[in-house]
Amino acid sequence: MQTPLGHVGECKLLSWTTNILPPSMLPLCKTMGSSTNKPDKLEEEDVQTSPKLTSVTDSIVKPVVVLPTPAADTDIPARDVVRPVTESKHVVKGTEVELFGMRPRCLHHNLWTPYTEPMVMATEWTLLADPLPRPPQSEFENLAAIQTITEHLELFEIISPMNVGVLEELTTAHPNRVFVRSVLEGLSNGFWPWASTVKEGYPLMWDESRCIQLSPEKEEFMRKQVKHEVSMGRMSHEFGMNILPGMYCMPNYVVPKPHTDDLRLVNDLSAGPYSLNSMVDHQSVVGYPMDNLSQLGELLLRNRDQNPGKRFVVWKSDVAEVYRICPMHILWQLKQALRVKGSLRIERVNVFGGSGSGAIFILLNALVAWIEKYKELIKCLIYMADSFGVEEEGVVERYEPYKEVYPAWQMQLLKLWDRIGIPHKEKKQLSGGTLMVLGVEVNVNNL
Repeated sequence: MQTPLGHVGECKLLSWTTNILPPSMLPLCKTMGSSTNKPDKLEEEDVQTSPKLTSVTDSIVKPVVVLPTPAADTDIPARDVVRPVTESKHVVKGTEVELFGMRPRCLHHNLWTPYTEPMVMATEWTLLADPLPRPPQSEFENLAAIQTITEHLELFEIISPMNVGVLEELTTAHPNRVFVRSVLEGLSNGFWPWASTVKEGYPLMWDESRCIQLSPEKEEFMRKQVKHEVSMGRMSHEFGMNILPGMYCMPNYVVPKPHTDDLRLVNDLSAGPYSLNSMVDHQSVVGYPMDNLSQLGELLLRNRDQNPGKRFVVWKSDVAEVYRICPMHILWQLKQALRVKGSLRIERVNVFGGSGSGAIFILLNALVAWIEKYKELIKCLIYMADSFGVEEEGVVERYEPYKEVYPAWQMQLLKLWDRIGIPHKEKKQLSGGTLMVLGVEVNVNNL
């Protein structure tokens, strides 16, 4: 836990570079405002579902990733991998036709064989991943924003459950040092979402918040959620009814969490003419590779081939409070004012609804997955917050904090997460011969 005192000055001296070129400082045509085309009050039925959120999972992987073989003085196994550049996702390759024949589009990439070259995994992709960006220099030249931070330091804090020292120790052998250091820097001083907030025509401060009449159930959820976030330090105390210079305030909603009966608090960072998501370089936040079911199929078939006659289980572990473990830079926290029942607070961490939110977490989790594979030799895959894998039936170990036995690889993963400081919950640690993985029921013994 850190206070931001001094961070603004320090950031000017950082050597991190960003792939976003900040625009020239132009006079802002507005200094303050709020959306004029929104209703004063919305009924709950007007917001039945989550606002449209940009998702990195909907995009195609970035082209051309050539992975180098690590230097000879490391013990990291790797091979050269070249990703296709212009291949259409609707083209059926000849080798696939020979193996599988023509099949429905819904099975695209969900049929596999143990004899094909495995797809690039998130762990290998980190070897040539670009470093995460730091705030552009223009952000530090926004004197009104700097003054607000300086005069209200108590509102801003860098907070995360992650143990940066342990993560640094476990990644010393990672070949892509600039990427690793950028992740460590983000955890220590806050992540930056590939954005430029100093844009021509954008006001210095903007209030896009909306008053929504919630049902009693959602009202109670909101109250408890805010209380929890404040207790965790991820949300500041109330500081009044009016935003301060440099602040932006976007709408927030209580919506059902997908595939559950639970609720979720989301931020609509795409709302209005001056949305936070419009400040983000969208080309930089899409296309990050994540492991999928075909890689799970390859892993399963290799295990069956190496252990004929054995039975297996599939297991799955989820990171708790996903994006919220990633602190945001204080200059971005300034843009994350949140209005709850009229009063304002500051969101200090990554939020659901940001264009760069998913990318930040995927990059962090991919580095953790590299540790799992190459340092701890844990055989598992990752997709967003899901980690999943295959284990021989009956090979279990006891995890004392939950007083339960789990497949050995899953138990080793939970122990590693505890060392790094990644939160998890008992109800999200699952295993069995048949299990839902990425929305598909997988039966590992009947294939």
